[in-house]
Amino acid sequence: MMHNLQVKKGCRTLNVAFVTAFLLLTSVFVGRAQTTITTTGSFTNDTTLSTVTFNFQNTNSYAVVITGLDGIMADYGQNYVALWYKTSAINGSPGAIDVSNGWTMYTSSGNVSGIANISNNTTQPFLTGMNLVIPANTTYGLAVVATGSGAMLRCGLGSPAFSIGGGGCNVISGSNSGYASNNPPPAAPNFSPVAWLGKITFAQVVACTGTPAAATISGPLNVCSNALFTLTSTPYPAGTTISYQWQKYNSVTLVWEDIASETSNTYNCVSGITAATQFRLKTSCTPSGTPSYSNTLTVSIGGGLPGGVYTINNNAQSSATNFVSFSAAAAAMRCGITGAVTLNVDPNSGPYTEQVAFNNIPGTSNVNKIRINGRNRILQYANVDNTNPGILNILGTRYITVDSLTIRSLSTSIGIGAVISDTAKYDSLTHCFVDMRSLNVTSSAYTAGVSLSNYYYNSSFDYSSTENCYIGHNYILGGTGIGGPYYGIIDDYYYNNQQYQTDSGNVMDYNTIENFVYGGILTSGDNGTSICYNDIHRTNKASTSYFMGIRVYSGDYNNNSSALSLNKIKIVGNRIHDPSNQSSNTGFMGIYVLTDWYNGLNNNNEQSNILIANNAIYNVNSSSSSYVYGIYCIGGNNYNNNSTTDWDTTKIYHNTIDLSMVNSTTAGNTVGIYYINDYYNGNTNNDDEALFIRNNIVTVTGNNTSNAAFGFLYTDNYLNNSNYEIYPQRNNFYLNNPATTQYYGSYNGVNYNTMAAFQLANPTMEVGSLSVNPQYTSPATGDLTPLNYALYGNGLNVLADVSTDILGRQRSSAPTPGAFEITTDAGVSALASPLGIYCSSIKMVSVVLHNYGMLNVTNTQVQWTLNGVAQPTVAFTGNIAPNGNATVNLGNGLFLPNTPVTIKAWTYMPNGQTDGIPTNDTLTITTQSSTSVPVDIGPDDSICTGNTLTLNAGYPGSNYVWDNNSTAQTRTIQNAGTYYVMLTAYDGCIGVDTMKLYLRPLPVVDLGPDVEICEGTTYTFDAGHPGATYMWDNGVTTQTRTVDTAGDYEAQVTDGFGCTGVDNVSVGMKDIPLIDGINATHADSGLYTFYPLNPRYIINYVWNFGDGTPEVSGYMVQHQYAHNGIYTVTLKMEGECTGLIVAKSRTVDVFNASGEGTGISNTKFNGDISLYPNPAKNTLQIDNKSDAKMKRVAVYNTLGQLIIDQAADNAQHHQLNTSILSSGLYSIRIETDKGIAVQKFEVMK
Repeated sequence: MMHNLQVKKGCRTLNVAFVTAFLLLTSVFVGRAQTTITTTGSFTNDTTLSTVTFNFQNTNSYAVVITGLDGIMADYGQNYVALWYKTSAINGSPGAIDVSNGWTMYTSSGNVSGIANISNNTTQPFLTGMNLVIPANTTYGLAVVATGSGAMLRCGLGSPAFSIGGGGCNVISGSNSGYASNNPPPAAPNFSPVAWLGKITFAQVVACTGTPAAATISGPLNVCSNALFTLTSTPYPAGTTISYQWQKYNSVTLVWEDIASETSNTYNCVSGITAATQFRLKTSCTPSGTPSYSNTLTVSIGGGLPGGVYTINNNAQSSATNFVSFSAAAAAMRCGITGAVTLNVDPNSGPYTEQVAFNNIPGTSNVNKIRINGRNRILQYANVDNTNPGILNILGTRYITVDSLTIRSLSTSIGIGAVISDTAKYDSLTHCFVDMRSLNVTSSAYTAGVSLSNYYYNSSFDYSSTENCYIGHNYILGGTGIGGPYYGIIDDYYYNNQQYQTDSGNVMDYNTIENFVYGGILTSGDNGTSICYNDIHRTNKASTSYFMGIRVYSGDYNNNSSALSLNKIKIVGNRIHDPSNQSSNTGFMGIYVLTDWYNGLNNNNEQSNILIANNAIYNVNSSSSSYVYGIYCIGGNNYNNNSTTDWDTTKIYHNTIDLSMVNSTTAGNTVGIYYINDYYNGNTNNDDEALFIRNNIVTVTGNNTSNAAFGFLYTDNYLNNSNYEIYPQRNNFYLNNPATTQYYGSYNGVNYNTMAAFQLANPTMEVGSLSVNPQYTSPATGDLTPLNYALYGNGLNVLADVSTDILGRQRSSAPTPGAFEITTDAGVSALASPLGIYCSSIKMVSVVLHNYGMLNVTNTQVQWTLNGVAQPTVAFTGNIAPNGNATVNLGNGLFLPNTPVTIKAWTYMPNGQTDGIPTNDTLTITTQSSTSVPVDIGPDDSICTGNTLTLNAGYPGSNYVWDNNSTAQTRTIQNAGTYYVMLTAYDGCIGVDTMKLYLRPLPVVDLGPDVEICEGTTYTFDAGHPGATYMWDNGVTTQTRTVDTAGDYEAQVTDGFGCTGVDNVSVGMKDIPLIDGINATHADSGLYTFYPLNPRYIINYVWNFGDGTPEVSGYMVQHQYAHNGIYTVTLKMEGECTGLIVAKSRTVDVFNASGEGTGISNTKFNGDISLYPNPAKNTLQIDNKSDAKMKRVAVYNTLGQLIIDQAADNAQHHQLNTSILSSGLYSIRIETDKGIAVQKFEVMK
């Protein structure tokens, strides 16, 4: 044998002594060099096991620490990995792997994501960061464990004893040490010799002293209540075996507490927490050494998603109300919900390429439900992991509904559209399109449309049940090629390993399942299952495989209860047809049922009540190599049941099985209904079984070349002598298959060619039954309603179990056999009157009744409406033969001119019974009169508001009814609305007319509010409405008008429709400032006080004192003159009219000022100057008689304002032009070379 050693680097030898017994608990440091020993080069990858043992021998004089372990997995998915050890070598069978046998579990990694490998020796990491110390010169026994959906550890077989070494250590396995088991601990490995395939890494250790550096821990900050989570710490250098102790803070005692048994660098909190909790990690070189403490990590409880309406939209940003994926929505509900939640998938979003899992969501209830409205958007995924094949996974949830979602597989080999498992309850999948057309495999594993509680497809592999889940109105589609989903729907509890636990109450109704590989619907070990009204077929599939429409294994696989339990299963109303578009299939079973399947420990007393009713099996175009069975049922307690009180009841009622298309070349049989009782029932002493086969139609016709054709085949007490009762009655077995041996039926191995022969030998069976051609209406399209009248009413009363047929038609107490009921069927087929050309008036309404059924109709009620208004019911009595007609008058109806009238009439309770086919009961027709009196009250019209309009219906002497019930020929109207008149002429014909009156609005004229203007100003009014006609009160016809005087003004505006609007406005004049005079009082030193006398309408006052000083404002002012003189004081006043200044002046003679002069200048000239004429009119002559020379002449008004300023004509004379001056008093200032002279003069015009 060759051994392969892979050494990364040799170990260093350090002279450090260890106390062997203490090493496992003593923290040590390891040299950086590590060594890896591998066994994969010496053995082949042969088999899969769960537990494998071997010895690890340390021959060094120092301890080593194991830091890592690799191995090989058999499959993908999450797998459990653990390592157990014992402190002595394995030498022979190790016995149970548990503590009582000297074994210790060093570590459990929990979940390791497996990489499937059954072909080569490539390993994957199992355990990392290990610190398992092996003392010097010591051998430990090790046990590696890997499980998932069963054993997962790959190993080599048939190995003798071997040893592979390196770094002073050896892996020893094979004979006497290499043992294996298919089960995890504590199961004892007893399969040998086996070679472990993997790698083990170790390094030399040295003693740790002092205090190690504090670790840093990390983990989730928020978790769900009671949910598992993991905390990790930063690793120490490779091989470090620090002593670890996880702690949590007790908020009650306010102390840190050690967490029992948590002494590794990772903490898996399996039980979770229910409140915010603080954690830290204590590390030390020895358990009693000086510790260091990590950072404190607070883990809080996450809150539930508030109830409400949310969206899923990957085209929008994530927000408080929008999730960008299904997984994001699932994550948001991970910690529960606080109210009902609706998730609406945006209709323009997607596709969503993801694998989604909704796990148990706290807070859900029958009130707080979760609904996902898929809106036909696409959820798709390409599965690669056959241990987790679901695209949509609903696991352990409650009250979640997924509706109208397209679920699409992208894988060719692995995929289940929806998985509902892990104790899911009250969940629903409705109106979804499950598109599995990508699958092209033909094996059963890992492929299905929908899976409930299937061991193979269960994410936890825990055999957990599902209860009261609803799978309804879905379309499950496979491809047209050979491969595809193995089953459409599988509810498989077959491998239940738990007692007293089973699927119950699941409903699979109204689904279309198309193009599967093997079976449409499979259930095993279920209780209370409903499989109803499904359409199962492979119409377009090129398939050569078995076709199993519905397969039900009733019973709990491992129920060991001695108490009697009741299991009711319904298989009702299903259509099973067209096994493929080819005629080649290896076998066909429409419905296959086994009662009490594997009820097999000791005392199972499950009582199965199975109803198989109203199913239609047809278009079986199968050329089978083995068999063709319409309904195949194996009854009794199968496979070693010890029940002593079990009583099973199977009812096969009202099924239609048409095997007329079968063209078999096999040696097998073609059988309509095949029943075997007590199959393999080896230990039952008193197993009671009742079989009721009633009211079925079976046809085996055509060119069937099978070994033999049977209408039925019953076998009683196959292997045991139990109590068995069979009640076949009122069935119709019809065989017409000349190409092969055919039998009416077979009972306990005896074949009967005819019904008469069977009834003669078994006089209590098939009493009242027929054997006639049912003459199906259209078998190719699935209408198997029999046309043979002999079958009508020939069935037994089974209304307690089957009250309607496959189409929902009511059964009678004397029903028709088969899935399709022949019942009384009447309807309204046509309108008899009014027809053709008729005048609008009150007319008789008559309809034609038709008998669509096979029985004479002697009475029926006819109910009818006119334009949706219910009319009195009419009772018809008479005799209408099959396919016959009768006319019935319903009553008068009012048919108005130009008014469609919808007549709806239908039959009710023909012959006092519910109509068998209600779809042909009703006639709905719309008719309209052809002629009428041509009344014309005029077209729709418009008038100006306030005007009136007179309507005239014409035709004097007729009867009139207006909409307001007035009856005159004319009517005057004023308000807007719809006006209607109905006129009845002498001959009864009616005429009607309608007109609408609209009111034209009057022009809205708005001249604005009343205004005031200032004297001398104007104001312009605008009547608006450009293009209209205008008339002002003064006759002006323009749109605008400008006024400057007070008064009342009016404008009339007439629009293009002649409607006139009017507006009026008043104009007032604003007041001007007024005073009676200016009062002046004086004091010493030229101080004067000025104020107006009796001021009116004044807003602002401005004073000019005539001495050149600045003007001042105010009502009363004071001013001190600097020089004596005569001064003109002016008051400027401003009132309401902005900018209009009114001035009032007076003079004051200042005589006691401190200065001299006239008030215009301070310089005095005493020369002889004369002014004449004074008063002046147009000119003023100035003569200078002194020796001074005149230079300039200036004139000031009484306000002190400069009016004229000019150079003197010459030194002695100057002529002043006063024609430009107004009448008044002026001051003249004459400037000479020897001073200034000021004098007064007056201008008078």
